Amino acid sequence: MELKFTNNLILPKTGNFRYWKYANNVTTYIQNNICFKSLDNWDGDIEWANSAVELWHKLEFKGNPSCPASFFHELYRGPKINWSINSTLSAYFHGAVQQVFELGLIQPPLYYYDMKSAYLWGGLKGLPLNFRYYAYGDKNFIAIVELLKIPDNAPNCFRRKIQVVTNEDIEYYNLEVKILWAVSCFNFDYPIAPIMERLNNVLDERTMKRITQSYWGRWAAKAPFFMVNVKEGKAKYTQLKSIFANFIWAIIIIHRVIRRVWEVKQLDTVLILTDAVLKKSRLLSVGNLPGMFRLKDSFDKPVYVRSPGLWSIAPVPNDRAYWLKHSGYAREIREQSILNDFNNAEISLNS
Repeated sequence: MELKFTNNLILPKTGNFRYWKYANNVTTYIQNNICFKSLDNWDGDIEWANSAVELWHKLEFKGNPSCPASFFHELYRGPKINWSINSTLSAYFHGAVQQVFELGLIQPPLYYYDMKSAYLWGGLKGLPLNFRYYAYGDKNFIAIVELLKIPDNAPNCFRRKIQVVTNEDIEYYNLEVKILWAVSCFNFDYPIAPIMERLNNVLDERTMKRITQSYWGRWAAKAPFFMVNVKEGKAKYTQLKSIFANFIWAIIIIHRVIRRVWEVKQLDTVLILTDAVLKKSRLLSVGNLPGMFRLKDSFDKPVYVRSPGLWSIAPVPNDRAYWLKHSGYAREIREQSILNDFNNAEISLNS
């Protein structure tokens, strides 16, 4: 079957075809023995996508990769988790923390640090291979709990009355909880390490970096996945169960990253941005190994913080496209010259 990537994946208006949809996004469709895939997961880069497909077939993998993380999941699926456990945990799963401690115009000097390979580090610390429903006295567990007291020194994501926590969260944040439901974890091992090492030996740096960022995402996919057959203008929907779902591992990894970032939160922190922090003073402990923080940039001009995930080097841009969003300080700014203009201009607050 011929494979074609396209930037704008638009379904045919006529004829018979089959397509796959996750959430509201069409990822693939097949018509006339041609498989069309979206380039979204390859940053719109057709050369990157085609080179990945070429290597995929050299490795004698079946089918075609939908994204860089496909390489990881082709080699490793992880333990099968009971559907009832996944469905319970998925209702309470949350992502990493974004939190602001100071809004408005923040005077320099300011220092921006990010964590090296945060999610890779979270997985390399060991993951459980066996599970059972919680029994009193079990040491390692993931639980749906009721907070008996809202903690003073914990991220905002740990201040909801009912939420998911790990035993490590309870100890680290000194949480007072009532366990409503829990699953215990046993036989911790390091299954990710050999897979990442094998991939690192054959993949280019760009693909490998994306894998270390996104490999865990399929374990926490909450939206339904559909296969749709269109014949004579009529569509037949089939919901597919995820063979990758593993909310236990996803929660363990994301909560490790949250705790690691929280460790460097001191009184001088302005922002926490998933796996990065904006601070008023330098961190004393830095490095280039997974889980360590690196100084990514320093600012000698004021920074304007508008919300937990929206900030900018002053003066404030009128176009939201030029705000630095989420962990997106590293993302490509549409016009680098505009950002340079911000740096060189006199400070103003034209919001």
